[in-house]
Amino acid sequence: MCRILLMKEPNGRNCLANGEKGAWCRLYFEEEFLNEVKEKNDIVDVVSSYVNLKRSGNRYIGLCPFHSEKTPSFFVNPGMQLYHCFGCGAGGTVIHFIEHIENLDFVEAVKFLAQRAGIPLPEEKDEVSEFTRLKRNIREMNKIAGRTYFRCLNSETGRGALSYLRGRGLSDDTIKTYGLGYAPNEWNFMYRTLKQNGFSDEDIVKSGLCLMKNGRIFDFFRDRVIFPVMDLRGNVIAFGGRVMGDGLPKYLNTGETPIFSKRQNLFSLNLAKNTSEDYMILAEGYMDVIALYQAGFQNAVASLGTAFCEDHSRLLKRFTNRVIISFDSDGAGQNATRKAVDILKKDGLQVRILKYSGAKDPDELIKKFGPEAYRTAIASSLSGVDYELSTIYPKGGFSDDEERIEYTKKAIGILKNIYNKLELEVYAKKVAEITKISYDSILAQVKQAQKHKKLETPVDIAEMAMLRKKSVSQSLLKLVVENPSYFPKIREKIKAEHFREELHKKIYEIFCELTDASQKPDVAMIIGKLNREEAKTASEIFMEKEPFLDFHIYLDSLLQKIENEAETVSFSDDDRDDMLKLLEYTKKLKQRNDKNDKKDS
Repeated sequence: MCRILLMKEPNGRNCLANGEKGAWCRLYFEEEFLNEVKEKNDIVDVVSSYVNLKRSGNRYIGLCPFHSEKTPSFFVNPGMQLYHCFGCGAGGTVIHFIEHIENLDFVEAVKFLAQRAGIPLPEEKDEVSEFTRLKRNIREMNKIAGRTYFRCLNSETGRGALSYLRGRGLSDDTIKTYGLGYAPNEWNFMYRTLKQNGFSDEDIVKSGLCLMKNGRIFDFFRDRVIFPVMDLRGNVIAFGGRVMGDGLPKYLNTGETPIFSKRQNLFSLNLAKNTSEDYMILAEGYMDVIALYQAGFQNAVASLGTAFCEDHSRLLKRFTNRVIISFDSDGAGQNATRKAVDILKKDGLQVRILKYSGAKDPDELIKKFGPEAYRTAIASSLSGVDYELSTIYPKGGFSDDEERIEYTKKAIGILKNIYNKLELEVYAKKVAEITKISYDSILAQVKQAQKHKKLETPVDIAEMAMLRKKSVSQSLLKLVVENPSYFPKIREKIKAEHFREELHKKIYEIFCELTDASQKPDVAMIIGKLNREEAKTASEIFMEKEPFLDFHIYLDSLLQKIENEAETVSFSDDDRDDMLKLLEYTKKLKQRNDKNDKKDS
C-alpha cells in the first residue's frame, strides 16, 4: 500500500495527492513506514517544539502558530494524535503539522520526521511528482549559484565588489559566514552556468535566478553584491542583490518561488535562532543585520524585501518572547516601527524600540561609536507607548500653549488604545508630567475618547466554534470512527452516496475500505490518507466536542428516524433544522430510557 489518498489521473493511472495545487506525488512510501514515522514522532512532543502547550483535561492547548491570537484556540489530542485550531481551521496529523509550519510538501515532511526519529529512509522510486522534482532542482540551482557567486567575489572579476564590502567594514570571516558573493556584469553568466549543469530553461526561469523576455533568457542579478538567504536548516532558498553605486533599484530580491516566500522567512534567522540571548533584534536590511552580527549581536534578523507582517511575527515567536526593533530613524523607519509594534503585540510578544541619535541606522551607529553605544541603546530602549509619545514631542520642547495642547491631543489618541488600568495610569501620569496638565484631566479625556471608540467584544474562539451548528453527517462520521463495533449496523442503513459533502463521503469510503481490508481504522489513520486542506476540515470534525450528545442514543435515534421515514436520507451541513430535531429526539429518547430503567429496577 502507498502514501495517502489514492486517486486517478486523467489517463486513468493511479497516483497520490500530496496536497499541493496541481501537483501529484508519486513517490511511494509503504504504509508500514508511514505508521512507524508517526508512532515515533508523538504529536505532543513535536508540536511542543514550536508551541507552548498546557494540559487541559485529556488534551493540550496553546496559542496557534499559524495565526495571531490572544485566547488559545489551538488543541492537540494525544489520544487521537491530531491537532486542530478552532480559530483558523488548521489541523491534521503530525505530518500535516510539519508540512504547514516548516513550509514543506508531504514527501519532505515525512523525511523531516524520519530523520528526527532516526528512522532510515526507504529507497525512493524513480517517479516523483513534478512539483517535488522542481523544488529539488531549484534547491540544487541555488546551491550552485551561491557557490558560483562566492567564487566570483573572490576572483579578479569580483575585486571591486570585495573592495566595496571591506569598505563597508566587513571582515573576511563575516563575508564567509554569510556566503556573500558577486554577480558579474554579464547578461547570461548564471544562465550559462546552470545550463552547463544540465538544467532546463523552464526550471531556470522558475528558480528566479533568470528572467525570460521576448523569448530570451537573461540573468536576474547583474553587477551586484549578492546576499544568500538561508532557511532554518541552512539551505540557500533565495538571494538579495545590492548595487555598489547610485543605481536603482538599490536592492533586488528573489521573487516568490516554490521554495521561497518572503512572508515566511527572515534574513539570518538560521544564525539568530542559535543565540544565547533571550531576545531578537529586528533590523531593516541585510547590511544592518550583518554589521550587528560582526559587532557581537548575533541575534539580529530582517525581513526580505517586504514589510514586516504577521507571518514574520509568528516565525519570531517560535524562538523568542522579546523583540527589540532597530529600524532606521527616518520617517519611513518610524512608520515601519509603528506597524511592526502593532503586529508583534497582537501576537503577545514583548516589544522594545531602539532610539539612537547621531546615526540613521545600526550600521552607522556601530561604525561611529562602536558596539558599546549600541548596547547602551538596547539598555535604554523604549516601550511601544513611550516610543509613540517620543515621536510626537516637539524637538525644542513646547514653545507655547498651543503646541502643548496639540501634543496632549495626540497623546490622548495614543493612550485611548490602552485598556489595562495599571498601564493606563502609568502613561497618563507621564503625559501629565510632560504637559503640566493634571493627571485627572488627562485620564478623563482618555476615558471619553475610549467611549467613542468602537470596541470589539472579546470572543473565546474555541468555545464559540465548539458550540456552533453541527451537521448530521459530521456527527455520524464521529460515531462510526469512535464506535467501530456499531459500524455493521450503520452500514446496513447508510451508504457513501447518502453524503452530499465530498469530503464526508471520502472519509466514509476510507473507513469502509480499511474495514474491508481487516484493518482497525482510527482517526489518525483516516486523516493520514487526506491531503493537508482536507485534513484541516476532517480534524475539526473529530476534535470538536459534541455538547449534550450521547453517541449510543444518537445512533438509535438516527437509525429509528431513517426506518420510520422509510426514505433515502441525505446529509448536508445545511440541515440545521433536522439536526435540532434529532438532538431533541435524542433527549426525549434518553428521558424515556431513564424512566424504563427506573421501572425495571
